[in-house]
Amino acid sequence: MRRFEVVANHDVWDVLDGDDVVGIHPRKPDALWQAMTAARASSPSRLSVIAADGQVENTTEFHPGGTAAAQPGRRWRSSPPQADPDSSSAG
Repeated sequence: MRRFEVVANHDVWDVLDGDDVVGIHPRKPDALWQAMTAARASSPSRLSVIAADGQVENTTEFHPGGTAAAQPGRRWRSSPPQADPDSSSAG
């Protein structure tokens, strides 16, 4: 499975195809567009988005036939559940 990454790198976003840098963008959406286009064209493939602190924000697997499956990264899994502000128990 081919591996693509969008990695925060100081003030820019790097797009990697395996270990090779194939794009550098000042805006995250531009980097994501390049990486998603390449990942879809190279399916089966995996695209990971990595924050500046090294945490994986999201991983998406692209399958032949155009289907994709995304998983949130560790950042969201490790966050405690948020209280629902509409479920207050006022009496």
